Amino acid sequence: MPFSREAAEEISNGGAVAIRCDKDVYTDLPRIGLAKKKNINRQNTPFITCSTDDINSIAEWADYVAIDYRRINKGLSDISNYCRKNGIHVIADIGDIDDYKNIKELGLKYDYIATTLSVLRLQSAHLPDIVLVEQIAKTGEKMLIAEGNYTTRAHVKAAYDAGASNVCCGQAITNLYKLTRKYSTVTKTRGKHGNR
Repeated sequence: MPFSREAAEEISNGGAVAIRCDKDVYTDLPRIGLAKKKNINRQNTPFITCSTDDINSIAEWADYVAIDYRRINKGLSDISNYCRKNGIHVIADIGDIDDYKNIKELGLKYDYIATTLSVLRLQSAHLPDIVLVEQIAKTGEKMLIAEGNYTTRAHVKAAYDAGASNVCCGQAITNLYKLTRKYSTVTKTRGKHGNR
């Protein structure tokens, strides 16, 4: 869902330092842009901004381009070289510590590491991967975005305590359906004073 100008302003006023989005958004905040492939096996197939055509279309309006930097992406070296040559700022979306080690070993270009894709291997679909944040932070990495299932204040605090430089809260604040259902599904209870 694209943000309206008003929504982007409210997000900025609320304290956000950037917006991650798949369409151009009117905002003074830095924009992390991406393009997603749909209807594929996301476990085994790169799906976030995987081609130079995608990168170019996103880089036209975004300050950073989020790219699937998992080691299953066999075109990583070419993508990295392309971004380096063209001055494109990269958010490297990864799934596990081996993805991070692969990036470092190959000397791939990135500006931030993001734990976005760790959700694909977690047993629970509702918890963030704090351990991965800790593992990466222990290497001395400073440009680390904790992302994926960050839905509570406690999750955000845990990410910062683990060493994240930033935390990305996605559908927890942008999915209006889920936000509305959170309150609309509360059931009335009848106490000794009747309905309240």
